[in-house]
Amino acid sequence: MKIIDWHSGFVSAMKLELIANEKDLVYDEEHPLANRAQRIDLLVIRNDNAARIINPIGEVFSKFNICEYKSPGQSLTYGISHKVRSNAARADPIRDRVILYLNETQHDRNYNANDYTMTFVRESHPYSLFRRLATDGIRIENNDQGIYR
Repeated sequence: MKIIDWHSGFVSAMKLELIANEKDLVYDEEHPLANRAQRIDLLVIRNDNAARIINPIGEVFSKFNICEYKSPGQSLTYGISHKVRSNAARADPIRDRVILYLNETQHDRNYNANDYTMTFVRESHPYSLFRRLATDGIRIENNDQGIYR
């Protein structure tokens, strides 16, 4: 059985999508976290928060942006979304995961919840995840074709 490296294609596609801002962004691919079994698929760091991201995918980006890719055939369920968000979970799972990353790479300053975003990318609409989020009172907006916030 042939194994396809979907993640490398995903990273290349993200870089192409965001090429207009290539000077404003730094990419860290497949960064292992503390236990080395968990990895951030792609962390996109903005050099300048004032720079306007031109692409609709990145227009919601803050300083640190965790991008999780699900290959064709992989599910994106409520449980998986929580697993990704809570890798180092405490009170604020997204913040803690990024802080774990920052601590490992020797970045040291105070961060707040507005410094982080999480982006999930997959080939098809995650209907069951969206239904579950809606039952939790989370509103989902369709910003652009295939892009939801």
